[in-house]
Amino acid sequence: MDLHGSITENLRAAIASATRLQGHPVYGETLTYWRELIHEVRRRRGALPDSDRPALDALFARLEAELAGRAS
Repeated sequence: MDLHGSITENLRAAIASATRLQGHPVYGETLTYWRELIHEVRRRRGALPDSDRPALDALFARLEAELAGRAS
């Protein structure tokens, strides 16, 4: 996945979009991007310093929660 900015910045932007669009239709491409971002966080998490993980995990959980209530 090609990210522009840090993984944290991408998670924050995705969460902001998901929150703003709550209750509204979302393009399939957007949902796909959010899911790919979740996968990318899982993939990269092990390479992060331990000090960075709690903040990343919190953002990760928040995006997962946003996606949980959305249609495929």
